[in-house]
Amino acid sequence: MVRILFGGNSHESYVSVASAQHVLEHLPDASAWYIDTQDAVWEIDPSYVRQHANPFQNAFQVPQNAECIVRHMRDLTSDHGVMFLALHGQQFEDGSFQALLAEKNIVFTGSGSEASRRAFYKPEAKIIAESAAIRTARGIVLQHGEKLHFDAKQVVVKPAADGSSVGLYIGDYEHAQAHCDEFFREYSGNLLVEEFISGFEVTISVLDRAPWVLPVSGVVAAQGAHFDYQAKYVGKAGVVEQTPAALEPHIAQEAQRIALEMHLRLGCRGYSRTDMIIAKQGIFFLETNTLPGLTKASFLPQQLACAGIPFVQFLREEIDRAVRQRS
Repeated sequence: MVRILFGGNSHESYVSVASAQHVLEHLPDASAWYIDTQDAVWEIDPSYVRQHANPFQNAFQVPQNAECIVRHMRDLTSDHGVMFLALHGQQFEDGSFQALLAEKNIVFTGSGSEASRRAFYKPEAKIIAESAAIRTARGIVLQHGEKLHFDAKQVVVKPAADGSSVGLYIGDYEHAQAHCDEFFREYSGNLLVEEFISGFEVTISVLDRAPWVLPVSGVVAAQGAHFDYQAKYVGKAGVVEQTPAALEPHIAQEAQRIALEMHLRLGCRGYSRTDMIIAKQGIFFLETNTLPGLTKASFLPQQLACAGIPFVQFLREEIDRAVRQRS
């Protein structure tokens, strides 16, 4: 039996609910298992999940008729079936959850614990990229509460370990300290501060079928607009997504090569999605996501459609792959 696992206590739990909704539309025989903010796991009627409105803005509530499977996700067992991970954010992408599942011999989709950890901690992923002669922006790790000292006119500030543009700042260096202070008041993690690289932001997914690199997606942002959480999921003027991206063939091929290179060097399994900037100086690696969004608005489903791969086929192949690898 396949269980669609979603929710959690990460900053991306709302995105996770939307991913689960999309997956459940294509796997009608699967169960919907929700992880609440206390890490209890509940079986939810799939129709209830699909009917949840505005998932990117409205918190998901466990219905009264839901069944509690286990009081804490650490109590999941291999008897609970195959886990399809429609999960996002630090709690589920830093490798700790994958290590827990592997320890219990639970079959799950996506990358293992080490690949997840390496990809999720952006400074380490940057080092791996640089070891493969892939460009990355000049940057520093700002420890929690530390004051910013960095020589750049414009900077990008983002959590050293998180996703979906949570806590993202792009702008003048002189205003960056205020953003860092605000982030540290709200969150406990460290920040990655990088020199801003002007260019065209693209993202490419890789599947473990050959492997197969999917078409390039691009983000066109008007001056002053940035591809943050609101732009990605809620809708924001001045930001347009392109799949396939309007690129010269040789540039698109090089970006795809980099995405595949990072997928392999990080040790990703099943699928991944790598973000980068195409600038005058070349192509710069940003990050690799081991559990990218699977919502209707997400890039991976867009790229699958562009490549002529039905979304349900992708889902079933990932489940079959997970079963084979654990058998």
